[in-house]
Formats: sequence, C-alpha cells, structure tokens
Amino acid sequence: MKTLMLISNGFEEIEAITTIDILRRCGVKVDVASITGSREINGARDIKMVTDTLIEDVDVNGYDALLLPGGLPNAHNLRDDKRVIRIVKEYDKAGKVLAAICAAPCILERAGVIKNKNVTSYPGCIDESAVNYKKVKAVRDGNIVTGCGVGGAIDFALLIAKSLGKVEEAEKVRKGILYDWPLE
Repeated sequence: MKTLMLISNGFEEIEAITTIDILRRCGVKVDVASITGSREINGARDIKMVTDTLIEDVDVNGYDALLLPGGLPNAHNLRDDKRVIRIVKEYDKAGKVLAAICAAPCILERAGVIKNKNVTSYPGCIDESAVNYKKVKAVRDGNIVTGCGVGGAIDFALLIAKSLGKVEEAEKVRKGILYDWPLE
C-alpha cells in the first residue's frame, strides 16, 4: 500500500506529520512530494521540512491514495496547480482514495469531485451548500476522506488507514497511542 502526499510552503504541520506518522504506523508507505521545485519547504508555523521527492520526479500512477494537508497558503498553492488538479481527477476516476483536511478540500472542490458528497473542512474553505457538509472531525464518502483541521488530524489519518483496508492496524494504532483514553 503506497500513498502520495503533495505539499508546498505554508502546509499545516500537525495535519501533515500526524497523517504521515499514523499511516506509517499502520504499515502504509507515504511518499511526500513538493510541488515547489525544491525539496525544502516551510510550514505555516515556520517548521522546516525536507520532502522525499518533487512532484516532477514521481510516477503518480504507482500510488493507492493522494493525501492533501491543509494550511495556508499550501491549500491554495495546491488548488491553483494544474498538475495537482489533473492528479486529483485521475485518482477520482480510478476510484483511488482522495484525502484532504482543513482548507485542502478546496482542492477537491476545484477538481469537481465532492459535489453532493458528505464532506467536512475548516469552516468557510469550501462552498458548504454544494456538498453535504458535516461538522465532524473526519468523514468518508466513497473514495473521498475529509478532515476538519488540526483537531481532527488523528481521526482523519485513522480513517484514511481504514479506507485503505488497514482496519485492524488502525485500531491497534489507535489503542497503542492511547487515543481511546478519555479527557478529564
């Protein structure tokens, strides 16, 4: 199982790193590709990251899912990149998992793949009247997985793992990170 995360400057660090971490714990390979032309990128909170590769150096057909973290201007950079929109449309047509969190569902909206679907996002980032908007941490509708933002990052990542057939692994990870413990 292989997934591809596309990313640029201004990505939301918690959403990106949590998703990478949880999926790798579930046994899912995650390759992170920059769309900027440089493997070195800066997060929204100025945390620097070196990606695995560049979008132009990756065979996007070799993946089972596309991961799109939020954060600004990352979500808008991805939304406005024709290569990203082409990949989203191709993945959707093939029924591959498309996962976007926080502001990143705007990318799925631009590609035209979430109309009338159950989705969530950071409030105001998409036209909520064009979808069945849910105020939940994460939701799946067919091949589309969306998350609300930083507060839903773990739920989002676990739901992606389950969507990729890693149900038992996701449950084991959830328990292993003590995510089932209540708040006081």
